[in-house]
Amino acid sequence: MALLSHPTLSYAGVADWRPGRIAAFSQFADTTDVIEASHELVRGRFILTDDVTEEVLVRSFVKHDGLLKQPKLTVSMCNAYAAIASTQLREVLAFEMQKLHAREPGLKAWSVAQMQTILGADAAPIERHLPEWLGAELPKGLPLDLPKIDGLGLGLPTSTSTSTSTHQLEIGGSPPAPTCKKHPHWEHGDSCGPCGRDRRAFEEWEAAEAARPRPPKPHEHRWLDDGTCNTCEAREED
Repeated sequence: MALLSHPTLSYAGVADWRPGRIAAFSQFADTTDVIEASHELVRGRFILTDDVTEEVLVRSFVKHDGLLKQPKLTVSMCNAYAAIASTQLREVLAFEMQKLHAREPGLKAWSVAQMQTILGADAAPIERHLPEWLGAELPKGLPLDLPKIDGLGLGLPTSTSTSTSTHQLEIGGSPPAPTCKKHPHWEHGDSCGPCGRDRRAFEEWEAAEAARPRPPKPHEHRWLDDGTCNTCEAREED
């Protein structure tokens, strides 16, 4: 699929999702081929499509394209994020930015004023918005029955039985805030107990977000001139 060279691809890694038009760029693929190829990319968590808004997100585009190393391009990326019509794609992109911010706090992009909107936005891992035909898959090693904490969060086992955490994992919330008073972020080379707990809390939050159940997405018909629904046909072919 030629998503990376698609003429509508934005600085946020989002392009128009119209399989028929994408197929027109190829001499050897038709609409069905494009839809089947997209299913494989969705299974691999490389892309996420929204058939309602007709948009597709290349999940790691912003992370690997070098945009975040250049403040001016970061502004363009933030503007492109604001132009995304799909709530699902915005949440996934915000999740990727917040995760990257936690891992690489020294990037120049975080100092851009517009970026603060993304870092504070509602976020969700791509697993929460996977289509019905695929279903959400739990990451390996997670228990199937996750206990609740005061009805607000999910409790996950830590790597050691003696470690304790002061964090409460909020369902659908932002990543847990650092608690260490010495370091602004847990990713550094020093040995620090509070930062170790912050790191584990972030990893638990990330895993809980990926495992959190989501309501089924209702199917919306897209009627063709002949009275058939092209999305229904695609679902039947699966």
